[in-house]
Amino acid sequence: MQKEKTPPKKPLTAFFLFKEKMKAEGKPLSAKEAGAQWKALDDAARKVYLDSYKKAKAEFDKYLEEVEGIKPKSSEDKKKHGYSAARIRAVLCSKKEIKSVDPSILRALSKAIVTNTQR
Repeated sequence: MQKEKTPPKKPLTAFFLFKEKMKAEGKPLSAKEAGAQWKALDDAARKVYLDSYKKAKAEFDKYLEEVEGIKPKSSEDKKKHGYSAARIRAVLCSKKEIKSVDPSILRALSKAIVTNTQR
């Protein structure tokens, strides 16, 4: 019986790589302390973590595209498609009275409804 290969987890961001390194060195930090130290780092020190993140992200995206057949969204794709599902939910669930709704929100909402009903 062959064990199925589990997909890799989404890579940690540069900040969380920094926080994990501090933890591995025996200096566990709270989020507030870690944030303050992260802000205090110069660009050269941050570059190490950013490069590690970019490398891991590229490998993760390559896996998604080759094995899973999922193409990662670029920032242009996100701008082109308008509002995210979280933004739509926030608008629809807000307690403020909605007098007029942006047409792009309605298009995105109707697209989401159609997609969910086809599953």
